[in-house]
Amino acid sequence: MELQSRTPRQLHRKLFYTYTIVVILITTVLMAYFITTIRRRTLQANKDEAQRMQEAAADYLYDADKITTYLHGTLYQSRDLLSDLENFFSDEPEDYLRKQLDIYSESNSLQMQTVYSFVEDAFDAYANIKRIELVSYKKKEITYCLPDAIFYPAKKDETRLNEILEGTAWEEDELYFRREIRSQESQEPLGCILTVFSTSRLESISGAANVARLLITDTEGNMIWSDLPYDKEAFSQAEEQGALEKYTNAYVTNQLVQGYQVYTLLDKKLAAKISIWALIAVLGIGAALILGGEILINWYLTRLSNRLNLILEGMEKVMTGDLSARLSVNEKGDELDVISSHFNEMCEQLDRYIQKSYLAEIEQKNAQMQALQSQINPHFLYNTLEAIRMKAITNGDREVGKMLYSMAVTFRAQLKEKDVITLAQELHYCKKYLELFEYRYQGRFSSSVDCPLELMQCRIIKFVLQPLIENYFVHGIRMEAGDNCITIWVERLEARIRIHLTDNGRGMEAAELAEKNKMLEENRYEEHSSIGLANVNRRVKAVYGPEYGVKLSLREGGGLDVTLDIKYEEGNCNENSDVG
Repeated sequence: MELQSRTPRQLHRKLFYTYTIVVILITTVLMAYFITTIRRRTLQANKDEAQRMQEAAADYLYDADKITTYLHGTLYQSRDLLSDLENFFSDEPEDYLRKQLDIYSESNSLQMQTVYSFVEDAFDAYANIKRIELVSYKKKEITYCLPDAIFYPAKKDETRLNEILEGTAWEEDELYFRREIRSQESQEPLGCILTVFSTSRLESISGAANVARLLITDTEGNMIWSDLPYDKEAFSQAEEQGALEKYTNAYVTNQLVQGYQVYTLLDKKLAAKISIWALIAVLGIGAALILGGEILINWYLTRLSNRLNLILEGMEKVMTGDLSARLSVNEKGDELDVISSHFNEMCEQLDRYIQKSYLAEIEQKNAQMQALQSQINPHFLYNTLEAIRMKAITNGDREVGKMLYSMAVTFRAQLKEKDVITLAQELHYCKKYLELFEYRYQGRFSSSVDCPLELMQCRIIKFVLQPLIENYFVHGIRMEAGDNCITIWVERLEARIRIHLTDNGRGMEAAELAEKNKMLEENRYEEHSSIGLANVNRRVKAVYGPEYGVKLSLREGGGLDVTLDIKYEEGNCNENSDVG
């Protein structure tokens, strides 16, 4: 029941959370990128705006200077007007008026050009002129002229005059441009015209900007116009130290225009600030992307979970024994379709394997029954040999009794002993087996067995030496000789036990020996070859590992030295160990 309740919801949750984190991270990165881009563009747009504002303010100052230059040139274009201005600067008011009347009476024209008409025309032509000051150096008087033909009488003001001459005459919200008037004859300066322009144009220029602010100062650092708080000393000190941007916390650019410094200040906190609507738009798009991503991820994972559920249901059917379960497969599908295809193929192969295994099990049971029946004859033969041996001893033929005993012991070992015995037992059975051949080849064959006492209790699979001995009597014994001999001796080589079967038989050709060793090392079996060697080699490698087994080598003086290597284990070489 627990298996049937398993669903891939845990995988669904893991993948959902993982994909959600990925979507959020990607969306966050994109939002950060777009916000950074918008901030960068906003900063650049505000810098461009500050640059345009500075250029507009500079253009206004250039225009004001051009107007002043034009008015100055107009004076010099009219000799009568220039003479009138010279009289205005040199004579007292009564003398100036008397000269005007004399000139008017002598003139045939109804209109006469005077300083006053010149000023009125300037005000009419240029609305941004706030005031014109006529300064007489000789009389040290200043006449203030205002629009709408307002002329204040000349008054002495030496302080103001000195400021004008030194270039320190300034007032906030006023732009001053001075042009000197010289005598036509002596070219000595008689006075100057001071044209004062309004700063209303600067206000409109600054007001059109969103973030940038404007500051106009004279060359001495006195503020002419600004829409920001201004501290002359702190500002000038910061500018001298090159720390103006740090002091104002703004991006600062400045330009010297006709004796005025034009500064634009762009607040760093506001320069790259994103509008609330742009921020809401970016956040809204990010939220929409996350929501859309979540919907797509959930749809995909639900579809994936349904496919995994089908695979799990198929597996559960197989686990209950239903091998007819099959999954639908899309030939051009993904990895899950590959898994489904392999699952179907596995079910088909497993069904065929079970059918074969079932038939093989039936055949094995039949073979076991036949084996049980066939055991009657070996046991009967073993008991019969014992009866014959006892009869021979009773009749006094002890030699025949010994032969029958050796044969019975050997035969009994194959029937009674466990699959794993001690090395002492294996050597004992080998000795009895060799005694049979000593009786058979009496006077022409001898044997000896030698093993260290500490290795006697080491465990070994049974019946691994007799086939090697039999191989000698089949292929190696020299029937014409009378000194045939085989020696069995045992030694320990670190982590292995090596059993030597040394004979003085016929031996083997070197090429044949190399081929035989290669076959034994590769654990191959070939027809018409020595079955006993291959059988023992396979059994030893299967039990102890591929690095153990049988190996042949030529013996000096003739014959072979057959070595059998098995694994040495400390715990398997004591009397109390139980390996069988």
